[in-house]
Amino acid sequence: MHPTGDPLEALVGDPSAEVRAAVAGNPAAEGILEALADDREELVRVALASNEKLPAAIQERLLRDPSRYVLEALAKNPSAEPGVLRALAGHPDEWIRRAVASNRSAPKELLTDLSRNGSENVKLALASNPKTPPEVLLSLAGSAGERLKLALASNPNAPESLLRMLSRESSREILLALAENVSCPPEVLMSLAKAGDPEIKAAVARNPRAPQDVFDELARSGNVYLMMIAAIDPRTRVETLRELLLSGDPEVKDMLVLNPRFSPDLLRNLIEEPTPLLKVLMALDPRTSPATLRELSREEDEDIRLAVALNPSTPADVISELSKDPDRLVREVAFERIFGGSG
Repeated sequence: MHPTGDPLEALVGDPSAEVRAAVAGNPAAEGILEALADDREELVRVALASNEKLPAAIQERLLRDPSRYVLEALAKNPSAEPGVLRALAGHPDEWIRRAVASNRSAPKELLTDLSRNGSENVKLALASNPKTPPEVLLSLAGSAGERLKLALASNPNAPESLLRMLSRESSREILLALAENVSCPPEVLMSLAKAGDPEIKAAVARNPRAPQDVFDELARSGNVYLMMIAAIDPRTRVETLRELLLSGDPEVKDMLVLNPRFSPDLLRNLIEEPTPLLKVLMALDPRTSPATLRELSREEDEDIRLAVALNPSTPADVISELSKDPDRLVREVAFERIFGGSG
């Protein structure tokens, strides 16, 4: 190897296999990787095969490596050349074919060919790969066991027809995976939200495709945790949020102030007895009106007064009053606002 001036070049011959492996896996070492392709240590060649900057010529060279682990690493490499992946897809070792099936950069026609492979593990890798074509995923569902169905239910590239079919499964894990899948149809999410499992309901609520009706379901569930999720989500209808105000649960009320659909002052008018946490949140919110901030600055709870002092919308005269507060920390924050130029 001719000297390149690369500071990593000196490490290519380091006696430590771990050091050479670090060089082999370093994307910045692209120009000196060839010297490591025949390294005596498998660890080094595995790191080399995993390097996303690995030149095509070295990839071709590694195809002849006797180590299954080197070939598996090469098959997983997202920068592997299509021709290299095709060669590996025909390897007799199931785990190497499985690695190709899991590669998100594999050509679609290659993934389609692999779906005709009888190996359950190869099919499982295809079912988990978000780049597997929808029609291939659908074909895998025909005789799928539970592990394969779970992988299909989690795949964002799964067609809606497949996800609808899987929604008829009784497995809790499969239904939970569907609830979390961003490609799940809204009507399936709605049916999952009506199921009795609180964890599945919560997963549906986190899904960006969840329809508004889901949050009505959560708000009326009687489960405080689910009601809190509905209270904080901006997709919840205002009428439903008003219902939550009447629930009487202080934790639910505290979440409402974090919902962008409600201004702090509107909440202040709607809630007869705000909780201490709600008052702190209102005192911190820059949308809170000067009149409400002035009122909150007179609260007995020093945490509420401190929150008012921290609020950039607090009027100067209120900050001035808080600089005489009996609590030392409140005074210090108010002084900083006055003399630090931020108030």
